[in-house]
Amino acid sequence: MGWNTSALFVKGEDGLALLEPHATATGQAVSGDVATSRFSNNVFYVAQSGQWQQIWDPSAAHVFNAKPGKDTLTAVFSSVTSTYGFILIEGGKLTRQVVFTDGELTIDEGLPLVFEATIPLPSWGPDEDWLWAIIEHVTGVTFDVDQSYAVYAYP
Repeated sequence: MGWNTSALFVKGEDGLALLEPHATATGQAVSGDVATSRFSNNVFYVAQSGQWQQIWDPSAAHVFNAKPGKDTLTAVFSSVTSTYGFILIEGGKLTRQVVFTDGELTIDEGLPLVFEATIPLPSWGPDEDWLWAIIEHVTGVTFDVDQSYAVYAYP
């Protein structure tokens, strides 16, 4: 599948409180496949994985406008534009921000993370596998198609 979505991973605090406007739970739940791939402007999907709360925003409209958190990882997947990147905040401070577009490094802030050099890069540049390797190294979260995600809607 081509990934076209964004996600906010939050450790140790309520990630929903970082989003504006505030959304409400719909009472529905969806699978990981739906949460990470169904496009909608007015909903996002939330799950808990260990210490990390996952907030998937297929519209990519809300997680990038989130208030700063203490320990967060924001990820963007866009197979349509071949754009992949992440923003890592640790202790409330920017640790690393990286964005690749069409295989070219377009944003590079902070020192490279120790494990970045160990992640294989395809000849065409970073892709979904590369970004999932970053997510797994930082959060320990792996993609689970069967995980249940709560659906939240914006007013």
